[in-house]
Amino acid sequence: MSDLKQPAGIYWIAGALAIFSTILPIYFTSEAIKRIGANRTSIVASVGPVFTIWLGYLFLNEGVSFMQLCGTALVLAGVLLVSAH
Repeated sequence: MSDLKQPAGIYWIAGALAIFSTILPIYFTSEAIKRIGANRTSIVASVGPVFTIWLGYLFLNEGVSFMQLCGTALVLAGVLLVSAH
């Protein structure tokens, strides 16, 4: 039980993570399904990992490998292919 005693800032960060990383994405996904349908929502959601790579590059100075660029191209090509039909 003593491990649960942390500074207040830790609890604020954990709360923000819970809200912004779990609650809001679930709410927005449900709202997207209601507004544009499950098919379109799944197409839009498949682009999420691509944005994660680029946000890591921009804000965290993470490297982007050739394989990641190839995967990004494949995901985007798949999204375009599926959305074209």
